[in-house]
Amino acid sequence: MPQPKRPPPPRLETMAMADQSLVCDFCNAPTPAAKLTAFRCADFPRRVMVRDRIVLVETCSCHGPIDLRPTDRVIEQNVIGAWMACPRCRRAIAAGDRPRLARIAVESGHLEPPPVPSLLASPDDLAAHLPADPMALVAAQHLAFWLHREP
Repeated sequence: MPQPKRPPPPRLETMAMADQSLVCDFCNAPTPAAKLTAFRCADFPRRVMVRDRIVLVETCSCHGPIDLRPTDRVIEQNVIGAWMACPRCRRAIAAGDRPRLARIAVESGHLEPPPVPSLLASPDDLAAHLPADPMALVAAQHLAFWLHREP
């Protein structure tokens, strides 16, 4: 018996619009469009799973997949297009300073807190799930950018 066709996962637009202001994709700070810099990035899939009231977050499905269980609730996302950076984040990216970029995002005050309790799938050790404090969650989200960034 053929499987029913599943709808495609929702598309995440990397440049958010709120009224007439744009938002930095790295720190969520409202930024005038003229001050944003676009960094090309390959599209990639990402999943968020809820397992036994714990949220598991992938950096991306291609570098850090989590093995699914039949009881997992899964949210599939496609991250598409260029990532937009405000001047502060652009300078950290240009310098290749990943810790500073994560610090800017956490200290910006524009990020939502991670769901509690949350764990991150580590792309370096697929069996490891790391606690997702705000800095770790931001660093994992940014890692997806660094892994898929195009020249």
